[in-house]
Amino acid sequence: MPEASFEAAVANKGAQGLLLVTLLAVDTRTQVSTTMVHGGMGWGRGPWGGTTWTSFPVQQVSQYDLATVETKLFDVQTTLVWAATTNTFNPRSVAREAPAFANLIIEQLASRQIISSK
Repeated sequence: MPEASFEAAVANKGAQGLLLVTLLAVDTRTQVSTTMVHGGMGWGRGPWGGTTWTSFPVQQVSQYDLATVETKLFDVQTTLVWAATTNTFNPRSVAREAPAFANLIIEQLASRQIISSK
């Protein structure tokens, strides 16, 4: 749809503003961490005689997704009123994440007195 037609359609609906939400990216991140794990008793010289406690390093690799979303609020004259970029950790689906995302955006707009809270 051409921009002029879109703007006319928004104005004809009597809207006060337009909230534009754009998914910018979904990145898979990898995190590697090393932990020393107690390995039990071993033979050798230790502080208490002939045995020692051994430890060995264990690496843990985990992956997660990070979704980046940009949200912009315009008034009907297409003047930018507010914008934010948010990240969602391990999103499962739009349907599952949308309610919490909407609550976050509404809370931020209301706290800045851009919209009235109900």
